[in-house]
Amino acid sequence: MNKIPLLGETKEKMLNELRGGKKTAKDLADTLDIQVSAARKHLEALYALNIVREVFVQNGIGRPKKFYYLTEEGHELFPRQYERMLCGVLDKLSNSQIANPEAMVKEIAREIASDLDTAQGNDDGSRIETLVRALNDFGFDSVFEETDSSFVVTSHNCPLHKVAMQHQKIVCHSFHDEIIKTALDTRDVKLECCLSRGDNVCKHVVGKKNL
Repeated sequence: MNKIPLLGETKEKMLNELRGGKKTAKDLADTLDIQVSAARKHLEALYALNIVREVFVQNGIGRPKKFYYLTEEGHELFPRQYERMLCGVLDKLSNSQIANPEAMVKEIAREIASDLDTAQGNDDGSRIETLVRALNDFGFDSVFEETDSSFVVTSHNCPLHKVAMQHQKIVCHSFHDEIIKTALDTRDVKLECCLSRGDNVCKHVVGKKNL
């Protein structure tokens, strides 16, 4: 779990839970094993700080339920390093005479991925585990799961979120995607969800067939 200074342990846990998507006060109370009234008090404090916001969702018959979700300020509490500097660099690249800045960023991603030693794993699962540890070192807060046909790498945080909002193609495809593709030596990687597009997570599906 990521540590968020000054907010206290319960609020930290709540924010980590909310990174997985919208939750009701009862959802959070059940997960954290606290009273719903206590959960609401914590959420009201986070709401006052503009860290969470609320939305009513109609789900079947009956009254709409109130869900809470992280605001941009809430996402900013999680690790996102070097954003301002990198955004300036990418602005310069995009506005320069360089014909293909995406290709340059891909080359950087390939160089980073080549140092991860994922090829040393005894099987595909070991290689994915090595990759996920490396992504977590970068601050992506990633986990993976295996299906019959693929590995799914889910990243709950983007250490370059502000940059990705302005340079989605370069950051999400030329950098994040390319690290995964190169580290696993496959082109069969699909970005199904993306934080910079408004999704709750970034989700990469890696096909097993070409690993």
